Amino acid sequence: MENGIQRYRRYLRFLLVWILKEKPRGLDFTMRKKASESEFAAGYHGYSVTPEMHFRKVMSYFIISPTDNFLDVGCGKGSVLKLASEYPFGRIEGVEYQADLAQIARKNLKKLALDTRISIVCMDALKYNDYDMFQYFYLFNPFGEDLFSKFLDIVAESIANKPRSIVLIYHNPLYHELVLKSNLFKLKYEEYDHLKNYWTYIYQYEYNKKESV
Repeated sequence: MENGIQRYRRYLRFLLVWILKEKPRGLDFTMRKKASESEFAAGYHGYSVTPEMHFRKVMSYFIISPTDNFLDVGCGKGSVLKLASEYPFGRIEGVEYQADLAQIARKNLKKLALDTRISIVCMDALKYNDYDMFQYFYLFNPFGEDLFSKFLDIVAESIANKPRSIVLIYHNPLYHELVLKSNLFKLKYEEYDHLKNYWTYIYQYEYNKKESV
């Protein structure tokens, strides 16, 4: 369990990164943005950055090809999208409910000349229509329990519409049991984020074309 001193040191570290490395370049990835009361009441959480080393460790389990597409559900300021651009994904996209965060993400990506490589869609993730296009889904605990359950239903429908193998990367997996109850995904890997003191659970749905015939 993280104590107050550990939490303070972690936030101080992110603050220094923002002041010394990001702000002079016109970037803003690291600073946390909480959801407003109305957004939180609606079941949407705020933004918190995923540490770079941790994300790269998670991605080390996979061999990415240009036929793979990556979607960050609740992409916030775009930090994970920036990191995903280091891999040969064919399409990289983020969907973000909070308009101010989506605006910051677009600004960040433009500063890094990644705005033609990565797309940001500002809308309710439960109304997003392009899930069928993606094989990799990343979530940093963007929803409350009810919305997360609905998201899993949408993914199940997407698999039925377009059968394919899927990787679900779930950072701070508060609703792990819901993933297992979906009867779609199997937990394949676990990685501990030592900086933020969260687990990342990596699930897979493996499509077997022969079994579906």
